[in-house]
Amino acid sequence: RFLVCSFLDKDYGMLWVLSKTKNLSPSQIPSFSSSSSFVEFLKNIILKELAYVKAVDSGILKETSFLKHFQSEKNKILYDFYLKSLVNSVKVDSSEVKRYYLQKRDEKYFDPEKVIVKQIKVSTKELADSLSFVLKESPEKFDSLAYSFSINRNTTFGLMDPFEMGKYNNMGEVAFSLSLNEISNVIENLDRSFSIILLVDKLKKKHVPLKRVYSRVESLIYKQKQDNLKNSTLDGYINNSNVILGDDFKKYFN
Repeated sequence: RFLVCSFLDKDYGMLWVLSKTKNLSPSQIPSFSSSSSFVEFLKNIILKELAYVKAVDSGILKETSFLKHFQSEKNKILYDFYLKSLVNSVKVDSSEVKRYYLQKRDEKYFDPEKVIVKQIKVSTKELADSLSFVLKESPEKFDSLAYSFSINRNTTFGLMDPFEMGKYNNMGEVAFSLSLNEISNVIENLDRSFSIILLVDKLKKKHVPLKRVYSRVESLIYKQKQDNLKNSTLDGYINNSNVILGDDFKKYFN
């Protein structure tokens, strides 16, 4: 019931402002931290209203160029809204997620075979050869030698985190060739250091539990169903014998 603004010899209140903003998305309405920020927002609304009134008065809305452009924009909005409604209609059932997981778990959802090793890493070949000689005579000394001589992980007796095939280059390849509790020969690393490793354990390949990948599988199925629905729907229109395409559009479907 109070005046907000006046233009073109007319007065407008809050009901008019609400009528102009009710269809705006939340992202298009800023947070009003001050009266000036609200005034700036209101100016944009008034500017659009003035443009529309001037267009009507000048007859632009009846001009061929405007009508052609308007129809093009209208078609884009309808097309986007239709596609959005189409893809939003897709639903994914838990049984679909489980079925896809069971079909793909051997190739996609698994933890690969891994090994656990202890490593004595030193900076010279001479030291590595000397330690290797000692270990051949007394393999039970591996932990004490790792603690005394290894340049890393010595406080954990050289114990490394489990790793899969393809990691750590030469050392990784040798690790997968060893038997349990077997000690390797001296291995030359790419950084010019030298290692001796002891295979502690081999962890078999195992499937990742469904609950760990459920959201990922669900999203994948959801997107596949959306794409399939869009493609099948649009192909249905294009291949419909009752739909006649103008010559300007045929080149896009050949």
